Amino acid sequence: MTSPRDGSGEAGVGSFVAILDALAFAAGRIGTLGPWQRDIQELLARLGRAAAVSRVTLFEVHEDGEGRPVESCRFDWAEPGLAPLSGDPRYRSMPIWDASGRGLEDWSLRRSRGEILQVRLSETSGYDRKVFEEQGTFSFLSVPIFVEGRYWGFLGFDDCRAERGWSPLEIKVLEIAAALIGGAVARARAQRDLRLSQQRHALAALGADDGLWEWDPPEGTAFLSRRCRRILGLVAGGDGEIFAELSRRLQPSRGGDLDGFFAACFAERRRSFEVECRLVAPEGPTAGAARWIVLRGVILYAVGRPQRVVGSLRDISDRKRTQLELERKEHLLRAVVDSVPALINVKDRQSRYLLMNRYQGEVYGIDPQAAIGLTSSDIVGAAYGDRSRELDLEVLAAGRPQPFSERDFVDVSGRPRTWYTAKMPLLGGAPDEGGTAEAVEGVITVALDVTALKAERRARAQLSRFVAPALVDLVAAADEPFGPPRQQTAAVLFADLVGFTGLAERWPPHVVFALLREFHDHGARAVFDTGGTLTKFTGDGFMATFGLPRSSASDAGNALACARALSAAVDSFNAWREVAQLPVARVAIGVHVGPLLIGALGSDKRTEIAVIGDTVNVASRLEGLVRSTGGAIAISEALAEAVAAGVGEATAARLLDGFEPLPPQRLRGRSEAVGVRIFPGPPATAAVTAAGRVPLPDHPDAPPEPPPEPTA
Repeated sequence: MTSPRDGSGEAGVGSFVAILDALAFAAGRIGTLGPWQRDIQELLARLGRAAAVSRVTLFEVHEDGEGRPVESCRFDWAEPGLAPLSGDPRYRSMPIWDASGRGLEDWSLRRSRGEILQVRLSETSGYDRKVFEEQGTFSFLSVPIFVEGRYWGFLGFDDCRAERGWSPLEIKVLEIAAALIGGAVARARAQRDLRLSQQRHALAALGADDGLWEWDPPEGTAFLSRRCRRILGLVAGGDGEIFAELSRRLQPSRGGDLDGFFAACFAERRRSFEVECRLVAPEGPTAGAARWIVLRGVILYAVGRPQRVVGSLRDISDRKRTQLELERKEHLLRAVVDSVPALINVKDRQSRYLLMNRYQGEVYGIDPQAAIGLTSSDIVGAAYGDRSRELDLEVLAAGRPQPFSERDFVDVSGRPRTWYTAKMPLLGGAPDEGGTAEAVEGVITVALDVTALKAERRARAQLSRFVAPALVDLVAAADEPFGPPRQQTAAVLFADLVGFTGLAERWPPHVVFALLREFHDHGARAVFDTGGTLTKFTGDGFMATFGLPRSSASDAGNALACARALSAAVDSFNAWREVAQLPVARVAIGVHVGPLLIGALGSDKRTEIAVIGDTVNVASRLEGLVRSTGGAIAISEALAEAVAAGVGEATAARLLDGFEPLPPQRLRGRSEAVGVRIFPGPPATAAVTAAGRVPLPDHPDAPPEPPPEPTA
């Protein structure tokens, strides 16, 4: 089945660029701004349209009321005509445990291990096939999402039009989108925990007083309330000794000790103070049970000297732990951005860097932190940097994303690169003057190195000259697309120009080659248009197979349709070649269907698809037989029966129309006779001489006609 997007040419690049645009949106909105749920619907829509699929889903794995693993569709996008899944109760709390009830079922287990799943309808059975058919799905891709190293859910991509595959580059970009979603979920969790901690802290402050304390520096005495003692875990003792113990236990977060902090306050004549400290146990820091305290208060002076320090003390351990966790997750999100093999940066309204990821730093030859505050021109020079600034200013002025554009660049090592670069506005400031939209605070840039992609495009274009477009993705993506050598049923077609040797003797080489190229062009077009594979060229002919790499009931019909199309094409171009006084050609075609052996032969330098067996021999002999009959196409009775069984009655009648049965034929190399049908071809074809042309001595390239034979 032909893929809607074969991954080569402008259509493939357009879809890939659109996926990069969706990635830029994810990095700019999902990964950095506001609640991720606000923009996830737009991201799924962009991914769906970019990947040319019918539906994109976001499933979350969670537990049901009995603590068993289930998954629910939280968000989805579907093309017009398809019902959404997120509102369907059938796709909520779907069980994902195995038959034993003690583990995950196969697909969920594989996702939890980080595996990317690609499944086609033809590869499914049982319950999985029922689900595919219920949703009208032909192909499905799922990319797992992890949050803090734990399996959280997955992104699903359904193609409801055709069976297809996804290239490694497309999958890599979709993995990046999944990683950005995972990082955004982790950040949202940390922010939620921080809000809850602050709320609990406010409630606690309403229900109880802070610990109060007072210190007399000249006398060296101190007073600590009971609550203050409980917070610090101090035992009863002299107030002076207790304050000395307090100084030993509280370590300011900014470094130094408490005595040094107050000494600095006194020297600067501060009237108030606030310091955050970590509480240290008498025997040293309590790893795993860290506590934080905040001290606030006022300092009273007399004659320029501190006379009394009065303050409060509060335990902020819960809030501090949550804050540190948020910082850790922000750092994790930054690590995700740094790990992306793409250039990601954020600039301010003056086109100065606010953020540069590690990948860009390596390409530009600069520490990302050192780039903060600089412009592109400062780092890579005006030739490239000035144009980057112009693009930034265009985005700032328009307030709209800029589509991907191709830009050439030479990195710090002198390596030429090609970038696909997209820019989008960074929103989130105060509303603009009209009060209707968020102000643009900066520019987000995402660029992917597509140097390898362009090389792959060139290779795919070359590959598509020999392999049917439907097989280009399969052959390019797989290490062994046709699998190990195996036997399967397929149809085989041989086509050859009759009398080519004599034609080559009588006409100049450039005329002969022009005819040969035209014949090969028509042959390739006929094969590819009917879903076949050009197995090999044989000088003035070729061999094609139908049913590779997977056979189907329509293979015989496709092969016969190709034969008739090629025969008609040759008759057509013969007509205008006669008018142009150029050599004409007669084609002989043989077609058979049956079991054959298929596999890849060759070395690691060059590999060919080898198709061998009796079916191949019979097709070749039929092509030789049709030469002697003066017909155009010879098919076996087995092929005629396969056509009748594999396609509709009307189509079979049309394809077999005009074929005349011959008595069983004994073909060279076979002991049993073969039933054969012959398609005679139009009279114009039969009129072509054995030399491959109608004699036209007045043509400037034609050699003189030989003198007539003497008569008796």
